[in-house]
Amino acid sequence: MFTHLHMASGYSFKYGTHLPDAIVERAAEFEMKSLALTDRDGLAGAIRFVESCQKYNVSPILGVDLKYKINGTKSRITLIAKSGGGWRSLVRLVTAINTFDPEKPILTIDLLQKFSTYTKDLLALHGSESAISQALVKRDYKKAMAIFNSGDKLFADQAIECVSHLAAGDGPYSTTHAGRMLGFARDNDLPAVISNAARMLDRSDGPVADILDC
Repeated sequence: MFTHLHMASGYSFKYGTHLPDAIVERAAEFEMKSLALTDRDGLAGAIRFVESCQKYNVSPILGVDLKYKINGTKSRITLIAKSGGGWRSLVRLVTAINTFDPEKPILTIDLLQKFSTYTKDLLALHGSESAISQALVKRDYKKAMAIFNSGDKLFADQAIECVSHLAAGDGPYSTTHAGRMLGFARDNDLPAVISNAARMLDRSDGPVADILDC
């Protein structure tokens, strides 16, 4: 059974379209055994998500989709808790990010190194808005590999996240780029996962998402 590892709720301000309970209810309707919540830049929806998972008998997976600056490149990275220790690490890391710079909270290499004890139980997903994705758009495979290798010292595990939203062209969220990400992973014997990086429940939610993007 497919498990969504990258899902945003309404707690992702100006991004997600539905609250956790509606998301989990839909997962239960499709008889999904587990589901992740990876809201953008915060964990505010985590408790309600877990409560909803208990209500619908779905196993919760907790994570966060963070703004990430690496080598001067602004990107995003998704971190998923691998255990109870991983949840504690997420809480501490998000707190550290917001404490370090409350006005412009962003994860950096310096913060990861400073708080390295908070990343040992985390899985890092490099998706469509990651620095690796940006490098692959430019066909800079050497840079993409260097970014992945740098993560080996920072995270317990990593994977390339391949996402297609059927976007036009060959950039992020296109099927062509998803294939490029998967090919990069296969060529370098790297773990890869297929993800929808979902923010909606139905295609009809598209206009709402468009308004949130304004």
